[in-house]
Amino acid sequence: MATTETTLNGNGTAGPFTYTFPALEEDHINVSVDGTAKTVGVDYSLDFANKQITFLNTPYPTAAEVIRIYRDTDDAALSAEFYSGAAIRATDLNNNFNQALYIAQETKAITVQASTGNLADGSITSNLIANGAVTTTKISDSNVTTTKLANSSVTSAKLVDGSIGTAKIADSNVTTAKLADGSVTAAKLSTSYLPSAGGTLTGIVTFAAGQTYPKIPQNAQTSAYTLVATDAGKHISITTGGVTVPQSIFAIGDAITIYNNSNTSQAITQGSGVTIHQAGTANTGNRTLAQYGVATVLCVAADTFVISGGGLS
Repeated sequence: MATTETTLNGNGTAGPFTYTFPALEEDHINVSVDGTAKTVGVDYSLDFANKQITFLNTPYPTAAEVIRIYRDTDDAALSAEFYSGAAIRATDLNNNFNQALYIAQETKAITVQASTGNLADGSITSNLIANGAVTTTKISDSNVTTTKLANSSVTSAKLVDGSIGTAKIADSNVTTAKLADGSVTAAKLSTSYLPSAGGTLTGIVTFAAGQTYPKIPQNAQTSAYTLVATDAGKHISITTGGVTVPQSIFAIGDAITIYNNSNTSQAITQGSGVTIHQAGTANTGNRTLAQYGVATVLCVAADTFVISGGGLS
């Protein structure tokens, strides 16, 4: 099982005391002494790069006192979010996957401790056991003492019978709101759900403003064709019949490239209620695309477009 905390006894000195587990952010590292939470910068300093803490104030923890250094990964929001037009960076994907993995590891560690009776000193506090979340069937009479209760380790949401099951995580069910207490485990982030390499990520991938798609997909047509909403961001390879730009389909910023994949001219037709301006001229209306010409149609206002390209007249 992955390590999410380090528990050790003091030695009467400031330290440093070393922990072994990774974390995404400095504020995910927490410290308590005999169940009392400590504050970074006030009670101790953190050397995040070298995974060490050093106490700042005397008296320093003694051999009779338990120092608990533990990770509590943020589950309120994703480490990185993707927007329309954004590039997908491996670093951002890995941080999101590690965030879910770390939350799952922390949940699993607490669940295993609770279910096996191996509750280490400082792992649960009395104010976290409420509303019937911990029952005698989960923790035997001798397994909980006041010295073993520490802040923020166990919540009622984490100790609910049957709350975690592989059948509860389907392809569409992992959302930001669900990457929280006990909802996702490492076993559930398998290649069949979120592939890390060599698989296919299905669904809609969006990009941030100012960023571009990595390529322009093709929609090949062999007869007269009227554009549809899903053609935005694609190129139409047309061999005969021409292309019509219809009304009430595209939004500002949508762009479609048209390629005349033939040795004869083809018409680009302005649909009813649509205005097409030829870039750099006062011309509006239908246009002609010469053999093997390429033109791009850009939506600049409601049902208003600008067209430009090579072989366009």
